[in-house]
Amino acid sequence: MKKMVAILLVLMTLFAAGCASRQNDTPEETEMIAGLPEEGTVGMANPWTEVDSLADAEAAAGFPFPQPKWDVAYDTVIYRVTDGIIEVIYEQDDGQRITLRKGADETDISGDYTDYTFTENKNEITVKGENAELCKAATWITGGHFCALFCDLPETMDAMVQTAQLIDAAQ
Repeated sequence: MKKMVAILLVLMTLFAAGCASRQNDTPEETEMIAGLPEEGTVGMANPWTEVDSLADAEAAAGFPFPQPKWDVAYDTVIYRVTDGIIEVIYEQDDGQRITLRKGADETDISGDYTDYTFTENKNEITVKGENAELCKAATWITGGHFCALFCDLPETMDAMVQTAQLIDAAQ
């Protein structure tokens, strides 16, 4: 019986010592030990791969992405690909950013789950936004591919349709 009490006391002492040493760890040591970021949260991995050119994006996706003939020059153009989708982002210094996506087939690849108050179908192009004057998204199917258009700054419904048609004309 004395041996069991002695063993129990030794185990309790070791346990207490282990707990006390964990309390003295600095945040950096705790982070390294736990392998977690300081905030303790881990975000979702970015599915997009940025490439250097449209040709690289087309080669990675396996289908063409014709460039529209814009009336204005964009300051920055970003080409990205993910599984069966090409995304091209056109940015201007004034804050306007237009994002175009094209999928490998007719599956909806927009990734847009916003609940818009205004949705209208014009010339087989679905335009969405707050109203006909403040639209931010358009989707359509052309040549067996689902396409999506997003504007950071709202456009009129007619301007969105014209932009979508400009993209179709490039094909």
